[in-house]
Amino acid sequence: MPETADVVIVDEDQHFDVHPPVSAALPAAIGRPTRSHFRWKTAAAWLIVLAISIASLAGGWWIRRQTFDLFDAIHFENDIRRGSMWGLICNGPEGFRNQYDKMELEADHWEEWHEWLDYAPLRLLVMTRWADWIRTTYPTVVSESSPSSVYRNVIPFEDRGSGRPDHLEASYQFHRPLLLFNATMDAIGAA
Repeated sequence: MPETADVVIVDEDQHFDVHPPVSAALPAAIGRPTRSHFRWKTAAAWLIVLAISIASLAGGWWIRRQTFDLFDAIHFENDIRRGSMWGLICNGPEGFRNQYDKMELEADHWEEWHEWLDYAPLRLLVMTRWADWIRTTYPTVVSESSPSSVYRNVIPFEDRGSGRPDHLEASYQFHRPLLLFNATMDAIGAA
């Protein structure tokens, strides 16, 4: 640091006081924070934010899982069955886009059609991807069942809502891809 001149103070009565420079009067340790000191504080703050974010994500996922298990008895099973059914049908020989054409042909008789397709294309695409996973994970059940009964055959009625850990785990494993997708969409929406 370059040397600075002494400060001369003159008051009204023409008294002269000579003071040493301010920087010489202060100990070196009390000086201005250095750049590395600032960087460490910034890094520490970001590490705290990161730790809180990770803890929040892990805690949120744990709460989602506990909620899924706690309310197993009141899952909307008809919608689950219909979602897996439409996904499996779209994986079949008629394909994804033909389902809407087929519904248009049957529009005049929609009251008679029990399984009316009321899914938007993106929702149907999600169900189709889930059905790919179902077909891979439960190949025997899919090959031996109609698309509308796969859910009933994977998770029998008496196992639903029982609260037994093995039944809860089977239900969670069946729904896991959809739950992960929903959690991912929630996280993106929260960001």
